[in-house]
Amino acid sequence: MTDHHHPLSQVKAFCFDVFGTCVNWRKSIVMALDDALSTKAKQNIDLADFANEWRQGYLDAMATLSQKSFSQADYPDLDDIHYEILEKLLTTHGLQSELDRDQKSKLNSAWHELIPWEDSTEGISSLQKSAITATLSNGTVRLLADLAKYGSLRFDIIFSGETFLSFKPNPAMYLGAARLLKLKPEEVCMVAAHDRDLLYAKKNGLKTAFIYRPGEGHAENDISSGSPHIDVFAKDLEELSFLYKEVQLSSKI
Repeated sequence: MTDHHHPLSQVKAFCFDVFGTCVNWRKSIVMALDDALSTKAKQNIDLADFANEWRQGYLDAMATLSQKSFSQADYPDLDDIHYEILEKLLTTHGLQSELDRDQKSKLNSAWHELIPWEDSTEGISSLQKSAITATLSNGTVRLLADLAKYGSLRFDIIFSGETFLSFKPNPAMYLGAARLLKLKPEEVCMVAAHDRDLLYAKKNGLKTAFIYRPGEGHAENDISSGSPHIDVFAKDLEELSFLYKEVQLSSKI
């Protein structure tokens, strides 16, 4: 008999945060910095700290941009945002002479080739067998398409900030995904490793699944299983797929 009380029982689509949830951006960016900078330059900076500063610059930008409205003509390109942050960091750390414009562009393009977490490819593929899988990310359509191809991540649909001319956590992102999927918000599950993303998804009526990822702002036991805005907790995407499969099987009994 179907367990209608299970949070995933009515879910027909999974929308994934990408940076940090599906891909290990930190490891990838540290590797790109290691390749781009000279041995002398690397003696004076911590690559992981530099990567974290780059990411923090993005988060700071999103905090402002998510409050604004845009048209197709003035919507900010995330590649440009990443590049501007990189320029500032190179200046701050006295590294401007290290890279010419082409080398900076190449380093910036590393955000298009981020290594997926070990469970991401299989976990998403497994969920795709019985549900719609989609990105729901602030990345550009091209960036997300590149990440999906690079990491063999099987998304049926690419939902980007560009799709809705907005940035998470603006409600337009969460409600827009449900609208374009022709589903009720509660039939869509937001999957993320970030508490704030899930908080806003839940406020807009979506189901939510928290995936623990090291380094993404939470210690492994930091988020209580009693958090009211989180419906499902999973250690990785393969476990989420298993839980969803169990719910699907129960509906056939």
